[in-house]
Amino acid sequence: MIFKTYQIYLGKIFTSTLLKTFFVFLSLAFILNIFEEINFFKDLNVSITIPIFLTFLNIPSILFDIFPFMFLIAAQFAFIKLMDQNEIIVLKNFGLDNLRIIKILSFLSFLIGLIIITIYYNFSSSLKYSYLNLKNSYAKDNKYLAVITENGIWIKDEIGGNINIINANRFNNKKLYDVDIIQFDKKFNYKKNIISKEILIKDKSWLMTNAQISNLKGQLQNITNFNFETNLNYIDVNSLFSNLSSLNIFELNELRKKYEIINYSSTEVNSALQKINIIPILLNNNDCLISHYND
Repeated sequence: MIFKTYQIYLGKIFTSTLLKTFFVFLSLAFILNIFEEINFFKDLNVSITIPIFLTFLNIPSILFDIFPFMFLIAAQFAFIKLMDQNEIIVLKNFGLDNLRIIKILSFLSFLIGLIIITIYYNFSSSLKYSYLNLKNSYAKDNKYLAVITENGIWIKDEIGGNINIINANRFNNKKLYDVDIIQFDKKFNYKKNIISKEILIKDKSWLMTNAQISNLKGQLQNITNFNFETNLNYIDVNSLFSNLSSLNIFELNELRKKYEIINYSSTEVNSALQKINIIPILLNNNDCLISHYND
């Protein structure tokens, strides 16, 4: 495909304006995020390089969320530049109307949108994952970890000198189902095993129904209603799986399958995937909106 001179020229104007807009928002994101990171580390004895490094890891995912707004501003400024230099009139004199101009910008926006969701997003999600891991290592309340696999939900929770490894097959309606909890001391010496068909996790004191508790000696105890103390309530458990910006497209699809296996709502995952997939169309629509405004 051979591009005409005016197509290349319009493409250069739009991309140069978009790059300038990108660097302006990059600077703003850096300034705002660096203050947030400094505030997080204010009570910790760390070098200033840590907040700066974390800021650079987090910025790409921040910019991804405001790409549609950036494209809207870039398209507007591109048209303003063409009008200020009377280039719109020149282009129209040569038979190039607004519709043809917008087709060029829309095609370019759609192409850049595809690059954003296939390359940039996966890159930013990888950096976001590193950002969360590094920042969580400095968090004072980093007492629990969680993951979802084909074998259900796995949660590691440290409380009262004990380490609890919690496995549940399903999570739905503020309840964990088919739960198996293995409790260790801080040196990972086995203490007890707790099994329950159903646990209500409305607050941090989980209510177990018909709990079976076996100790180190193998003695079995059945308790109809047993309160199990943890660091987590329903909101906390939900939030453990809610930061989806650190997952790439393939990982999001895999996570959706795992959610379906354990009967956990995949609405947030579907929304995240739809948000990513709609980026090229959204960027395209921004240019159409600008074209209508300038007609």
